[in-house]
Amino acid sequence: MKSSSSVAENAMATTAHDTVVQYIVLRRDLIDTWPLGSVVTQGCHASVAAVWTYRDDPDTLSYCSPSNLDSMHKVTLEVKGETQLLNLSEKLKAGGIAHKLWIEQPENIATSLATKPYPKSTVSSFFKNLKLYGAVEFALSFEIERHEAESPVTLHVQRLHHSAAVGARTARHLPPNHPLVFIAHEHQTHLY
Repeated sequence: MKSSSSVAENAMATTAHDTVVQYIVLRRDLIDTWPLGSVVTQGCHASVAAVWTYRDDPDTLSYCSPSNLDSMHKVTLEVKGETQLLNLSEKLKAGGIAHKLWIEQPENIATSLATKPYPKSTVSSFFKNLKLYGAVEFALSFEIERHEAESPVTLHVQRLHHSAAVGARTARHLPPNHPLVFIAHEHQTHLY
C-alpha cells in the first residue's frame, strides 16, 4: 500500500503542467438579502467540506500538501439562484465530478457548492458559462500627457467608477472628452 505522501507526489507529478484547482459556486441572489460575509462563509463551508470529504483523493492530497499550501488555486463563480445551483450540481453528478453541495441549516436551502480539487483541464468545461462571483465592470478614465523628456505616454488615473455601485450610468459619469476608457470585466480588457 502506498503512503499518502507518495500518492500526493504521484498526483503532483501527473498534474505538473495542469494546475490543480477547486471551483466554488455561490448564489448571486443571496447578496440581496444576506450580508456579504455570510454569503462568502457559505462558500467556505462548501470548500472545507469538499476537501474533507475527499481528503484521501490524490488530487486533494496534492492540493493540500505542504509544498502547495501557500499557492492553492480557487475559482469562485456565481449562479443566479438556487434552481441554477441545483441544476449545476446535477450536471456535475452526471459528469462524475465529485463535489459538495452545501445545504444551510436550519433553513435547509442550497447556498453553494465546491468541487474537490481537480486538474483544471478535467473540470473547467463544466464551469465555462459561469461568471466570476461579483464580477463587476470597472471603468477607468485616463488622461494622456506626452512628455518629451520622459516616456512617450504617461497614464494618470483620474477616476475609478465601480459599475456595481453606479449601475449602467457609469458612462454618463465619464467626461466625454477623455481619449481612453478601459473596461475590465471577467479578465478581459477592451479599449474603446
